[in-house]
Amino acid sequence: MFDRFSMMAKTIKPNSFFKTFQFFFLSSLLVGTNLSSLATPLPTELPSGYQVQAGNVTFDNSVSNILNVNSSTNASIVNYQSFSIGRASIVNLNLPSSSSAILNRVVGSNVSEIFGQMNSNGRVFLVNPSGILFGTGSQVNVGSLFASTLPINDNDIWTAYYWEDNELCELYRVTKEL
Repeated sequence: MFDRFSMMAKTIKPNSFFKTFQFFFLSSLLVGTNLSSLATPLPTELPSGYQVQAGNVTFDNSVSNILNVNSSTNASIVNYQSFSIGRASIVNLNLPSSSSAILNRVVGSNVSEIFGQMNSNGRVFLVNPSGILFGTGSQVNVGSLFASTLPINDNDIWTAYYWEDNELCELYRVTKEL
């Protein structure tokens, strides 16, 4: 199913960024998620098993239901064993600026279930091949969000493109300080 979907995504050329985002966002949330097998995460659940792949990133979990992910570089990549946020929990992805980006890649086998709050001043990428669910009451306050079940190459997040009048246009480019 993923191979067929990947081929479809490559051949569709929407005429605006919104249509591209809408197509990938809705498809990503629905593809690969078996809703009948999901259980609401514990209220205080937070992402766990994090390992920095690129950039200068630190983690602060000194308050039990809050995870502060602090990046001092414009482009960061973090792999997680799980990335779920319980309804009483908060994840703050603190980036240097609104043009900075962080790729949060789940390498474990669990679906990401977002029922709490996710905040960021920049561009947030959440990739989980097992699925992503934004539950009732979840709050996502970020500069921009890209959520997908499709794999993404580390180098692919630093420049975003969109289609306009059948022409590929650059949306943004992040300067890497890796």
